[in-house]
Amino acid sequence: MNKMEGMQSGDAEQAQRPEFQCSDFNYPVDKKFDERGEKWREIGKGLNLEGICQNDRCECFKKSAFSKHGFDPKEEVTDSQRYVFDIGPERMYANCPMCNTMMRDVNKCYFMNCKYTYFGIKNGEHDAGEGNTLASGYRAFEDSSGNAKLSLWSSLTIIVHPLDYQEEPAAPPVETTVVEQLPARAAAPPPAEATSIARPNELQLAAVNQEQNAPAIGHAAASVENQTAEVATTHATPVEVAENSTSRESILSDAVSEAYTSAGSDMDIRSC
Repeated sequence: MNKMEGMQSGDAEQAQRPEFQCSDFNYPVDKKFDERGEKWREIGKGLNLEGICQNDRCECFKKSAFSKHGFDPKEEVTDSQRYVFDIGPERMYANCPMCNTMMRDVNKCYFMNCKYTYFGIKNGEHDAGEGNTLASGYRAFEDSSGNAKLSLWSSLTIIVHPLDYQEEPAAPPVETTVVEQLPARAAAPPPAEATSIARPNELQLAAVNQEQNAPAIGHAAASVENQTAEVATTHATPVEVAENSTSRESILSDAVSEAYTSAGSDMDIRSC
């Protein structure tokens, strides 16, 4: 069901309600209090409904009296609340202030020291409005002759709240907080390049030592060759030649070892 269909359905339902007479709010009249009035004619703040007492045992039997509905007879009046009355069924709670029995012909509304809003279907048409009373006195709805002005209603809703009631202001829009963009942080400088000092490995040191000791080793080898040549020139037997060859190799080995020893402790000698 769409919104339009809902409204039409609501209007049809209200049109089916029994019609009743009640005040015509297009004829407001502000009036003063009558200090000589009867006590059942006392009026209260907010909404008041007027009817006729039908209790033959009551002192105001067949007399008009005011039923005080105020802002809401069932709740405490506060300045921050509004009260809604559906006048059709509300008339059933309009009791005589003297005997507390239900009154008849409840068809007049009065307001005192309050603001009011109304809406409903009057004489088959929508009607709505609002108003507020004076700080003193009360408001009735009468024609120029002082007679109550009534209309035929099929529905009538009245909203009443205190005269000093203030509508709550609309909530302010939520302020958006703009976060200031911080400047970009400077990039950290690249780490300083470490200057590495190349350390020669052991093989490089051995090669350097070998180059430095080459003359000494060469000298030792030449000395061994000379001694070998001298042995070769002598007339020796084959056994002696073999012994001399062994001696030659031994002398050469000793010379090389001596050369390495003289080169110092910096030379690294490794066995294979």
